[in-house]
Amino acid sequence: MTPSGDGAIEFASEPGAESGGALAWKILIADDDRAVHAVMRLALADVTVGGRALEFRDAYGGGEACRILRDDIDIALVLMDLVMEGERSGIEAARAIRGPLGNARVRIVLCTGDIQTELRAGTMAELDLTECWQKTELTARRLSAIVHNALGRYGASAAPRQGSRRATTGTFPCMVPQPAA
Repeated sequence: MTPSGDGAIEFASEPGAESGGALAWKILIADDDRAVHAVMRLALADVTVGGRALEFRDAYGGGEACRILRDDIDIALVLMDLVMEGERSGIEAARAIRGPLGNARVRIVLCTGDIQTELRAGTMAELDLTECWQKTELTARRLSAIVHNALGRYGASAAPRQGSRRATTGTFPCMVPQPAA
């Protein structure tokens, strides 16, 4: 809130709202490489889907991604690395998102440096993964198309859900195994 020249008070615009008042699509980038976050944000900076801008959150490991998704039920898309704090972090995080967190709605796209045998056709279907791409194949145009496709599958007309989060009690249910020290 700041005073204007005529003494009136002006309020800052709400985070995630664009000029038309539509809430932005929330996208979580889950990758242990900060440069990947920067490149994805840059590539998607001017992208809108259904008249809505994109708003980004960042996670640098599978466990952190799960904590963010537990706390923010309006995230529509996760762009997730397969290998972060461990060799299977992305898969384990996806399992936790679909299982203990009970979030079947969020779209998950794996973006990895190396597609491993973990990604058998059954794994993609079992975890309801939207797509899987090698990072070397991602161009700005392709990333934009992936985001459009995933958000379309999430529901282009879906409004943010209020109060529909699955209740959790006790300890955090989404723990991605940490590598041995």
